[in-house]
Amino acid sequence: LWSGYDLPLLFNPRISLGQVLKKFMKVHGSTTAQICDDSGEKMSYNDMWLKTVRAAQNLQKLGYRKGDVFGFSGIHRHLAPVIYAAFSLGCPVNTLSPGFGKADLIYLLNITKPKLMFCTDERYELVAECLKELGNDARIFTFGGGVNGSDSVEYLFAQTGQEHTFLPVPVEANDIAAILTSSGTTGLAKGVALSHSSIAEKCNDVGHINLGDIHYCPGSFYWISGLYISVLSVIHGATAVTTNKKFSAELQLRLVEQYKVTFLMNSPQYLVMMLKNEAIKTTDLSSVKCYFVGGNRVPAGAPAEINKYLPNGRMYTGYGLTEISFILTSTFDEPIESDSSGKVVHGSEVKIIDDNGARCGVGVNGEICIKNRHQFLFYYGNEKATAETIDNEGFVLTGDVGHFDADGYLYIVDRLKDVLKFYLSKVYPSEIESFLINLPDIESVCVVGIPHQTFGDLPGAAVVRKTNSRITEEDIQEMVSSPSDSLSSFQFSSASSVRY
Repeated sequence: LWSGYDLPLLFNPRISLGQVLKKFMKVHGSTTAQICDDSGEKMSYNDMWLKTVRAAQNLQKLGYRKGDVFGFSGIHRHLAPVIYAAFSLGCPVNTLSPGFGKADLIYLLNITKPKLMFCTDERYELVAECLKELGNDARIFTFGGGVNGSDSVEYLFAQTGQEHTFLPVPVEANDIAAILTSSGTTGLAKGVALSHSSIAEKCNDVGHINLGDIHYCPGSFYWISGLYISVLSVIHGATAVTTNKKFSAELQLRLVEQYKVTFLMNSPQYLVMMLKNEAIKTTDLSSVKCYFVGGNRVPAGAPAEINKYLPNGRMYTGYGLTEISFILTSTFDEPIESDSSGKVVHGSEVKIIDDNGARCGVGVNGEICIKNRHQFLFYYGNEKATAETIDNEGFVLTGDVGHFDADGYLYIVDRLKDVLKFYLSKVYPSEIESFLINLPDIESVCVVGIPHQTFGDLPGAAVVRKTNSRITEEDIQEMVSSPSDSLSSFQFSSASSVRY
C-alpha cells in the first residue's frame, strides 16, 4: 500500500465553490483574471465577480434554483462567469466537450437532463436538435450575438440594482458542484458527480500557480484539469489566457510567447505535437516556469527533450482522474526526467492488484486502485457503474495498469482493457506507441490488437507520417524488430501490421 503525506483541510466540508470564488475574487480585485486572445478583452477579478453576481441574480429571477442542472457546450470568453454563477447558486454544471457529436450529446444529456443549456452560436442548432429529440424543453442561452430561438448570454449580465446584496447559496457536503465526463475508455462515457469541497480541497495539491502567473490550459472547463486550474487560478490571483480557436502547436507556441505564459498544462499528445513542430526551435519559451503534462502515459525521453527549450522552467508530470477530483501522483516535489508520474499526493492511498485481486509488490504491474478523501460522489444516474467502480475496501478501480518502483514513483503502463495477449505474454500498446512516436518521421500513432488464431493478439499500428516523410512499413517493422531497451522483443513479429 502506497500513501501520501497528510495535510489539514483547507476549507469547511460544507463550503461552496461560490463562497471560495467570492472570497478570492474580492481579494485580487483589480488583478487581471482573464485575457481573451480572440477579442483582446481583459477582465479583472472585480469585473469577473460583477458578471458572476449579475448572472446569478438574473438566473434567479428566471426561476432557476439550487439543484437545477446547467449544461454547457462550447468555449467563449464569458464561459467562466456563467459557470461561477452556477456554482454560486448551487446548480450543478454539466460541461460537455465542444468536440462531442450528436450521439454523444444525446447520450449524456439524457443522463443529466439539464434545466438550462449554454452553448456557442455554432453549437446551437446541434444542441437544440438533441434536446428536441429527448423531449427536453430546456431554455438555451448562446454565447455571442445570439441566434434565432435562443437568448443571448449578454442578457444575464444586465444590472440588477441588488448586486451588493448577493450571497452564494449555502450547500451541504454531498451537494453536486459539477458533473464532468469520464474518459470513456472503459465503455460509454459517464457523468462523474463531484462535490464543491472535493474540487476546492484538491487545490492543495499544486503550488506552482501564484499571484502574477499567467496560465494557458486548452481543456478549459470541459475536463477536470481545466476546471481545477480555473479554480486554482482564482484562489492565487493568476491570469488565464483563453481562445476559441482549435488547438494547434503553432497556436500554443504563439500564445506562450505573446502573453509570457508562466504555467502551461497539456496532455502528452499536445506535448508531442509541440516537440515535433519546427516553430519550437525559434519560439521564446523563457517565461514558462512550470509545464505540467498529464492525462496519459508520457513518451520516453519527452521530459528531457522539452526541458531543453525551457531555460527558466521545467516539465512536471502527474497522474489522476476525474473520479478523484484530479491528481493522485505528481513530480512537483521532486522533478525528474524519467517517464514516471511521480509520488502519491496528500490524502490518498494506492494499491496495485493482479487479475485475482491480490496486492502486487514493487515493480509488478497491476490495476491501480485509489482511496482518496476527495473522490467522486457517484456516477450521475448510474448506480450500477458506481457500485462496480468502488471495491469493498472503498478503493476506486481505475482500469489503468501500472507499478511503483522501490522509491515510491508510479509508472503508468496502459489501460487494462487495452492490454493484448501475445502467446502467454502481455503486450502494452502504449509501450509500442511511446517507441514509435519518438521516430522523427511519425506524426501520430495508435496501436490496436488484431485477433489471430495462433498468436492471440497481434499488435497493429495505424501511423500518420509527417509531411514529406518517406518512411515505409518495412522501415518501421525493422526498427521495432530490433533489440531495444524501451521495447520488448516479442511485441512485433513478422505477422504484425503497420498501416498509414
